[in-house]
Amino acid sequence: PGIKPDEFRFGLRERDVYTEGVKKALNPEVDPTIEKSSGIVDAKVADFKKLTHDEVGRAKNHGQGPRRISPDSTFGTRSMRVPEPGAKDVITGNYAPAEQQPDADLGKSLRFGYRNVTTVTRPFGVPTIRTDIPAPRQ
Repeated sequence: PGIKPDEFRFGLRERDVYTEGVKKALNPEVDPTIEKSSGIVDAKVADFKKLTHDEVGRAKNHGQGPRRISPDSTFGTRSMRVPEPGAKDVITGNYAPAEQQPDADLGKSLRFGYRNVTTVTRPFGVPTIRTDIPAPRQ
C-alpha cells in the first residue's frame, strides 16, 4: 500500500507548459495566446511611437531618417508679411528725399538736465588735437 518512488512525484504537475515567458513579455506578437489587434493607426502616431519608444536590443531612433514631406516644402514661416526695404534699398538709397534728411534732434540730448543750452557760442569739451599744452616727449 505504499508509494512507489519511481512513479510518484511530490507537488503539483504543470498541465500547460509555458515557455519563453520573458521573450513573450518583451514582444507580445510572439505569443500565440494573445489576440492580435487590427493595427489600423494614423501614420503620424506610428512614426511618433517609433521615435519615442525604444525597442529592446536595437539602436535608438534619433529621428535622423528620411521624412515624409514633399521636396518643395519649406520649414518655418514667411519672413516678410508686408513689403519691407531690403539691404539693396537701404544701401542705394531707394527712399524719399524727406526720409533722407537728418533727424531734427540729431546731436541734441533729449534727456532733461543734459542739454547744455546756453547763449555762449564757443564749443564745449576739449579738442582732439591740443594746442594749448606742449606735446609730450617721445
